[in-house]
Amino acid sequence: MAQKKLATFERQAFSMNFTGDLKAQLRKFADEVKAKAFRPAAYAAAQTLYAEVHRLVPVGQGEKDKARLKDAIYHYFVKDRSSDDVMIYAIGVNKRKAPHWALVEFGYFQRYPVYFNEKTRQWVTIKSSPYATPRKIPARSYIRAAYVNKVDEAMRNSKARLAEKIKELV
Repeated sequence: MAQKKLATFERQAFSMNFTGDLKAQLRKFADEVKAKAFRPAAYAAAQTLYAEVHRLVPVGQGEKDKARLKDAIYHYFVKDRSSDDVMIYAIGVNKRKAPHWALVEFGYFQRYPVYFNEKTRQWVTIKSSPYATPRKIPARSYIRAAYVNKVDEAMRNSKARLAEKIKELV
């Protein structure tokens, strides 16, 4: 009778030494993880999404327009909405630098013709002659598309950074 070969598995071990109050030590470890690992993990996810938004943002045709929307993309830690258990990073557009961000993201109806005045280097709207039928300017989504494209990768990066920080603490 033929002998069955048993599959062999590499043994992985994990050990921790506890002396004294186990509950207190676990609480202390959990607090250290919250204090030293949660924020870097959240930042890893934010950085992934920020890079994708920055990559996808459409650039205009004029020299001034080329970088205005792209330069207005930012990310920052939202201290007042974060807590020990929840770390929040915002990724968005500085509305003062690029007030037209929503027009690009969601599209709009153009009711009047516009042209670029080379002398003043500004766009001019001709309100005296509106279009008979407004033109639909399609959306060129970059924020929503970045989320759809990279949310899974952002979560993987966040988990990897969290694991890395926990290993440092252990």
